[in-house]
Amino acid sequence: MIRNFLDLSSDEQSNALGDIKEIFYLASSRQSFASAEDKDLFWQRWTGYYLQNCPGNLWVDFEDYTLAGYLMGCEQSNPALSFFADHIHSYKLFRDLFDQFPAHLHINLHPKFRNLGLGQKLVEAFLQQLSSTGKIG
Repeated sequence: MIRNFLDLSSDEQSNALGDIKEIFYLASSRQSFASAEDKDLFWQRWTGYYLQNCPGNLWVDFEDYTLAGYLMGCEQSNPALSFFADHIHSYKLFRDLFDQFPAHLHINLHPKFRNLGLGQKLVEAFLQQLSSTGKIG
């Protein structure tokens, strides 16, 4: 079941964040960290902007009461440029496309829920949200 993060109760949000973090690390190509602080900084680099500035664009998919995956979206990439340019250097390579394609997303699925079409459902939920607010992708 696809749900918007803000529609979850505070307890559900707290539990979902733990599951999102687990899925994030399972999906990451980086698996080792020098310290717990280094690991947390990596998490913040890739998810911090979305969680702080776009929580209404966070979609989660529950399959049999298990968090299968998530999508963190951003309706306007230009305002995010200062954050991501400092944290993810390749982000600024796309800035010339932000006027034409202002939205972007970060998506991950738990390995056991991949290749089932769930990622497509998460993307469709975000696209529907963009469409309903008159935004373009």
